[in-house]
Amino acid sequence: MAIYGIGANYNNVDVSQDFIKKGIACVGWDITDTPELHKILQSIKIGDIFYIKSHSPSNGLYIKAVGIVTDNTLKKEVEGIGVSVRWIWDGWHHYGKVQDKYNVRSITIYEEYNKDIQDLILSFIFSKMK
Repeated sequence: MAIYGIGANYNNVDVSQDFIKKGIACVGWDITDTPELHKILQSIKIGDIFYIKSHSPSNGLYIKAVGIVTDNTLKKEVEGIGVSVRWIWDGWHHYGKVQDKYNVRSITIYEEYNKDIQDLILSFIFSKMK
């Protein structure tokens, strides 16, 4: 199981609610423009966790939704190429500035290795379990 952050801002339009309503997580960039991002997407497994994020250096990290991958078959959607996700938690959580030496949060998709953020993401999932 891995935890991935994914952006949902397409040309300054937030498509987070589209992801949530359709049960998807997508990379909006074309594979010819960003083959590296598509390689990450191709490595996603059923049971991996996604969180929709927004990040700017001045405001830090915002978490908008957390979900679990239910089908890792890549599908073409209006929003791009993506996988199926059951979104468990959605809201608006401001984490703030992340104290990492190398910050990857400004890219579209990445695996999350920061233990504090991993713990927070898991707490959102556990909060929905009874």
